[in-house]
Amino acid sequence: MSRNKLPLSLFMLAAASLPAFENRLPSSQSIPPVKVQQKNQTKFDTTVYLVVESPPEFIGGRLAMIRFIEKNSRYRISTIRIKDAKVIHLKLLVEKDGVISKVIPLVSDAGKDQQEEIKRVISQMPNWKPGSQSGRLLRSYSILSIYFL
Repeated sequence: MSRNKLPLSLFMLAAASLPAFENRLPSSQSIPPVKVQQKNQTKFDTTVYLVVESPPEFIGGRLAMIRFIEKNSRYRISTIRIKDAKVIHLKLLVEKDGVISKVIPLVSDAGKDQQEEIKRVISQMPNWKPGSQSGRLLRSYSILSIYFL
Protein backbone atom coordinates (compact mmCIF):
# COMPACT_ATOMS: atom_id res chain seq x y z
CA MET A 1 0.00 0.00 0.00
CA SER A 2 1.43 3.36 -0.92
CA ARG A 3 1.88 6.20 1.55
CA ASN A 4 -0.66 8.48 -0.13
CA LYS A 5 -3.46 5.92 -0.05
CA LEU A 6 -3.09 5.02 3.63
CA PRO A 7 -4.77 8.12 5.11
CA LEU A 8 -7.63 7.96 2.60
CA SER A 9 -8.29 4.33 3.37
CA LEU A 10 -8.29 5.03 7.11
CA PHE A 11 -10.74 7.87 6.54
CA MET A 12 -13.04 5.63 4.54
CA LEU A 13 -12.88 2.97 7.25
CA ALA A 14 -13.69 5.52 9.98
CA ALA A 15 -16.54 7.03 7.95
CA ALA A 16 -18.07 3.61 7.34
CA SER A 17 -18.08 2.74 11.06
CA LEU A 18 -19.40 6.14 12.24
CA PRO A 19 -23.16 5.44 11.84
CA ALA A 20 -22.80 2.19 13.77
CA PHE A 21 -20.96 4.01 16.55
CA GLU A 22 -23.63 6.76 16.77
CA ASN A 23 -26.37 4.14 17.18
CA ARG A 24 -24.60 2.70 20.23
CA LEU A 25 -24.53 6.03 22.13
CA PRO A 26 -27.04 6.31 24.98
CA SER A 27 -29.61 9.06 24.42
CA SER A 28 -28.35 11.03 27.45
CA GLN A 29 -24.95 11.45 25.76
CA SER A 30 -26.29 12.55 22.41
CA ILE A 31 -24.94 15.84 21.12
CA PRO A 32 -27.51 18.65 20.96
CA PRO A 33 -28.12 20.25 17.58
CA VAL A 34 -26.18 23.40 16.78
CA LYS A 35 -28.20 26.50 15.96
CA VAL A 36 -27.14 28.08 12.72
CA GLN A 37 -27.86 31.75 12.13
CA GLN A 38 -28.97 32.76 8.70
CA LYS A 39 -27.33 35.68 6.94
CA ASN A 40 -30.51 37.75 6.77
CA GLN A 41 -30.99 37.78 10.56
CA THR A 42 -29.84 40.97 12.22
CA LYS A 43 -27.87 40.90 15.42
CA PHE A 44 -28.67 43.64 17.94
CA ASP A 45 -25.77 45.31 19.72
CA THR A 46 -26.89 46.11 23.26
CA THR A 47 -23.47 47.14 24.56
CA VAL A 48 -23.37 50.56 26.23
CA TYR A 49 -20.11 52.51 26.59
CA LEU A 50 -19.21 55.07 29.24
CA VAL A 51 -15.92 56.22 27.71
CA VAL A 52 -15.71 56.71 23.96
CA GLU A 53 -13.39 58.57 21.62
CA SER A 54 -16.07 61.11 20.70
CA PRO A 55 -18.61 61.41 23.56
CA PRO A 56 -22.29 62.13 22.91
CA GLU A 57 -23.21 65.79 22.99
CA PHE A 58 -26.21 68.05 22.71
CA ILE A 59 -26.27 69.58 19.23
CA GLY A 60 -25.02 73.11 19.71
CA GLY A 61 -22.88 72.22 22.72
CA ARG A 62 -23.21 72.51 26.47
CA LEU A 63 -24.29 76.16 26.46
CA ALA A 64 -27.14 75.41 24.02
CA MET A 65 -28.21 72.50 26.26
CA ILE A 66 -28.28 74.72 29.36
CA ARG A 67 -30.33 77.32 27.47
CA PHE A 68 -32.76 74.59 26.40
CA ILE A 69 -33.15 73.40 29.99
CA GLU A 70 -33.57 76.97 31.32
CA LYS A 71 -36.20 77.73 28.69
CA ASN A 72 -38.23 74.56 29.31
CA SER A 73 -37.86 74.15 33.09
CA ARG A 74 -40.16 75.61 35.71
CA TYR A 75 -37.16 76.00 38.04
CA ARG A 76 -34.17 78.32 37.78
CA ILE A 77 -30.94 76.46 37.07
CA SER A 78 -27.24 77.27 36.97
CA THR A 79 -24.29 75.85 35.06
CA ILE A 80 -21.92 76.24 38.01
CA ARG A 81 -22.10 75.23 41.65
CA ILE A 82 -23.45 78.04 43.84
CA LYS A 83 -23.34 77.83 47.64
CA ASP A 84 -27.03 77.09 48.30
CA ALA A 85 -27.86 75.41 44.98
CA LYS A 86 -29.40 71.96 44.93
CA VAL A 87 -27.67 69.55 42.58
CA ILE A 88 -28.72 66.51 40.63
CA HIS A 89 -26.23 64.34 38.74
CA LEU A 90 -27.75 62.29 35.93
CA LYS A 91 -26.56 59.54 33.63
CA LEU A 92 -28.19 59.72 30.20
CA LEU A 93 -28.20 56.81 27.76
CA VAL A 94 -27.79 58.20 24.25
CA GLU A 95 -28.69 55.70 21.54
CA LYS A 96 -26.94 55.32 18.17
CA ASP A 97 -29.57 57.56 16.56
CA GLY A 98 -29.14 60.30 19.21
CA VAL A 99 -32.33 59.61 21.17
CA ILE A 100 -32.05 59.75 24.96
CA SER A 101 -33.62 56.47 26.00
CA LYS A 102 -32.89 56.37 29.71
CA VAL A 103 -32.34 58.99 32.44
CA ILE A 104 -30.75 57.61 35.60
CA PRO A 105 -30.37 59.88 38.66
CA LEU A 106 -27.00 59.20 40.30
CA VAL A 107 -26.78 61.63 43.22
CA SER A 108 -29.21 64.31 44.20
CA ASP A 109 -29.93 66.69 47.03
CA ALA A 110 -32.73 68.22 44.96
CA GLY A 111 -36.34 67.59 45.84
CA LYS A 112 -38.55 64.98 44.23
CA ASP A 113 -40.38 67.70 42.23
CA GLN A 114 -37.10 69.01 40.83
CA GLN A 115 -35.99 65.49 39.88
CA GLU A 116 -39.26 64.83 38.06
CA GLU A 117 -39.03 68.21 36.34
CA ILE A 118 -35.53 67.60 35.00
CA LYS A 119 -36.57 64.16 33.71
CA ARG A 120 -39.53 65.80 31.95
CA VAL A 121 -37.30 68.46 30.35
CA ILE A 122 -34.70 65.91 29.23
CA SER A 123 -37.40 63.74 27.66
CA GLN A 124 -38.34 66.77 25.48
CA MET A 125 -34.76 67.33 24.26
CA PRO A 126 -34.05 67.00 20.56
CA ASN A 127 -31.76 64.18 19.43
CA TRP A 128 -28.13 64.43 20.46
CA LYS A 129 -25.04 63.76 18.41
CA PRO A 130 -24.32 60.11 19.44
CA GLY A 131 -21.00 58.91 20.80
CA SER A 132 -18.59 57.22 18.45
CA GLN A 133 -15.37 55.25 18.38
CA SER A 134 -13.26 55.17 15.19
CA GLY A 135 -16.22 56.58 13.24
CA ARG A 136 -18.63 53.86 14.44
CA LEU A 137 -21.75 55.16 16.23
CA LEU A 138 -22.27 53.62 19.67
CA ARG A 139 -24.79 53.53 22.48
CA SER A 140 -23.08 55.51 25.21
CA TYR A 141 -23.67 57.29 28.49
CA SER A 142 -23.31 60.97 29.18
CA ILE A 143 -23.08 62.43 32.68
CA LEU A 144 -24.97 65.66 33.32
CA SER A 145 -25.00 67.87 36.43
CA ILE A 146 -27.83 70.36 36.98
CA TYR A 147 -27.80 72.95 39.77
CA PHE A 148 -31.13 74.35 40.94
CA LEU A 149 -31.17 77.86 42.45
